[in-house]
Amino acid sequence: MFPVWLGWVGAVLGLLWVIAGLGVATDNSGIFVLGFIAFLLWLVWILVISFFLFQPREQAASTP
Repeated sequence: MFPVWLGWVGAVLGLLWVIAGLGVATDNSGIFVLGFIAFLLWLVWILVISFFLFQPREQAASTP
């Protein structure tokens, strides 16, 4: 249903979220910025997933 690249983007975003989670334990503003960017990319990823979910499915050709 989803293209393979969308799964890889989701995996990278998951890794970014884990790294951004370090922002809770540090005062480094770079990690905060990374977390904010990860959040914005995650929003775009959700919109792309929604786009694919609302696409009409093609009917499989039935053979007699």
